Amino acid sequence: MDDIRLIIWDLDETFWSGTLAEGSMEYSEANAAVVRALASRGIINSIVSRNDAERTLSVLKAHGILDFFVMPVINFDPKGQQITEIVRALNFREQAVLFIDDNPLNLAEALHYNPSINVAAPSAIAGLLSDPRLAGAPDPALLRLKHYQSLASRAVKMADFPDNREFLRQSGITISIDFDVEGNIDRAVEIINRTNQLNFTKLRLPEDRNAARDTLRAHLNDRNVQAGLVHVRDRFGDHGFVGFYSKLVHANALQHFAFSCRILGMGVERWLHERLGKPNLAIVGEVATDLFSGPPVDWIGLPNDPDVSDGSGPHGSILLRGGCEVQAIDHFARLDFKTSVVEAPFNRDGRFIVPNHSRFLMGAVGGLTPAQRHSARALGFTDQDFSSSLSRARSFDVLVLSFWADAHAAVYRDRLSGLTVPFHLEGLTEEPHPDNGRDLRPHIAGLIERNAGNVGVVGALRHLAKNFDYCGSTLAPMSADAGKSMFEVTLERVLRRIGANVPVYILLAYEGREGSALAPRALLEHLHLLNDATRRAAQAFPTVRLIDPMSFIQDDDDLVDATHFRRLIYFRIYQAIRRDLASEARPSADCATRWRPFAAGAAEG
Repeated sequence: MDDIRLIIWDLDETFWSGTLAEGSMEYSEANAAVVRALASRGIINSIVSRNDAERTLSVLKAHGILDFFVMPVINFDPKGQQITEIVRALNFREQAVLFIDDNPLNLAEALHYNPSINVAAPSAIAGLLSDPRLAGAPDPALLRLKHYQSLASRAVKMADFPDNREFLRQSGITISIDFDVEGNIDRAVEIINRTNQLNFTKLRLPEDRNAARDTLRAHLNDRNVQAGLVHVRDRFGDHGFVGFYSKLVHANALQHFAFSCRILGMGVERWLHERLGKPNLAIVGEVATDLFSGPPVDWIGLPNDPDVSDGSGPHGSILLRGGCEVQAIDHFARLDFKTSVVEAPFNRDGRFIVPNHSRFLMGAVGGLTPAQRHSARALGFTDQDFSSSLSRARSFDVLVLSFWADAHAAVYRDRLSGLTVPFHLEGLTEEPHPDNGRDLRPHIAGLIERNAGNVGVVGALRHLAKNFDYCGSTLAPMSADAGKSMFEVTLERVLRRIGANVPVYILLAYEGREGSALAPRALLEHLHLLNDATRRAAQAFPTVRLIDPMSFIQDDDDLVDATHFRRLIYFRIYQAIRRDLASEARPSADCATRWRPFAAGAAEG
């Protein structure tokens, strides 16, 4: 049995006794109290009555009850089609609507035009507040009533526009995303469990409220999950949180994608799906909109608030290159930037490829010889792995870089071609942080046995064992280059190629807190070496900002492990980047160990 979300009242001999036009009306304060009580539960009330509109509205206003009704229709026209118009304008399903009238003919007419509607005689009024279908949810501030009043105002204005898209363009619709879902977890639970028409996956939480919260919190705390609550405003009012989504990063798939029916027809769900990069979405059951066709949604923006996404964004395009950390930052960035390009680790044939390691930038700064390309392919790499959009860095407005892979992936050098690359073990063993700079060649036989079913991996391991020497970490000093490390030399070459007109944000690695047991000491030592090398390489480039995660991490609760943080840490980092980009007074103290002002026009090194 469906919950009732909207009650449409007749007035004469229903809401009050007698007939207003005949002068025999006796106002019912008891029924008015029912309407107020229903409104405090989030139940919407409307009116369809055959009466003189001016006189009727005056009576309702005099008794202080008029503002508790949404979109009242008072005229002498047939009721059935007018009920249809109210239900459609307010975006309710017929099954969620109850029409109360003393005239059986009016009830029959309502059912004729609205076959799934609920109807009742005035005798049902006494039991409304005890009916479980009208339990609603506590709404003492009457926020739901206010939302639907603004929706009704939109519906009235919309009638003046023959083209709905033109009306939407003039409606000033803005969207902001609240990434702190736990701060409004009850609203997220309600959207997931109570929405139907625009719930695309129909994946429900437990009905028990505490169990639902716990289930959703566990989902949100998964570092593979990106999620947000969708807040919509327009010039008619604030619609509040009307949507929730969660995306599984590695699968690039939406697990939850649900919206209140009150925003049906506004294009919010299509706009957001596009803005998120059109992640995979397995639609379950019927939904009231088509995400994949229709004209571009060009009537929605984002508010100009420094703490939320602002639509046009501080810049047009951003390039993010790194590991999971830049994928997390991209989730927020793509709601600001018109173009967001991400270069991050991925899985190929069961093996993790880490293009965020500095050695894969060789194609962007110098290219490979034919012999090196041949050797790289034998290791299971492709030519694309050694290319990067950094080769055209000056076409981007902002760059965000991270090189954490250099701290835990050892490199190997081909004795014939000189190709020097990391060979990452993640995906080939169950060990956490399996490399940590060690030589894996003595373990080749075991790795081949473990991955015997993967012909490509076995071939790559054999090629590595036969043709490559172990070189250790890119962070070790090289005597041939004034004691600089291989990483420093590569980073300096990249920064020279970028030039002086593009702001570059480099995310330093987390070096651990005193007493923290969330990462091996050996890994933390390598992360410390990486940060020192990054600082040395960046010091000659005034457009580089170094972002220290320690500025955002308060305690171990903010960490998953040494290289993965809770989602809100990444959001704080991104907020700091946005504030710095928008600031005319640098340096900013928000997030950097050493921020440098832009030096537009500085000569390229």
